[in-house]
Amino acid sequence: MIDGLMHNDVVKSDIHSTDTGGYSDAIFGVTHLLGFTYAPRLKNLKKRELFTFSRESRSAYEGEGFRVVPTGYIDAQLIETIGTIFFDSRRRLS
Repeated sequence: MIDGLMHNDVVKSDIHSTDTGGYSDAIFGVTHLLGFTYAPRLKNLKKRELFTFSRESRSAYEGEGFRVVPTGYIDAQLIETIGTIFFDSRRRLS
């Protein structure tokens, strides 16, 4: 899916949507880091654990009228740091 978004010469898109079967936590993270918006259509959304990239509190989302709110925070800086370490290590081993 990511390859299709990045290397499609016919359709240029900054948002992508899948059904529940095409969803994964990793896809959310990777699309965010690459600057794409990922908007899956999830079955049983209220039963899922949701995360956000901002440190907004649960009450801030509830205050905006959201009925399903994130329960956790994703530290994008940590992910970028780990990615840099991984790719630097990989390059040195090559």
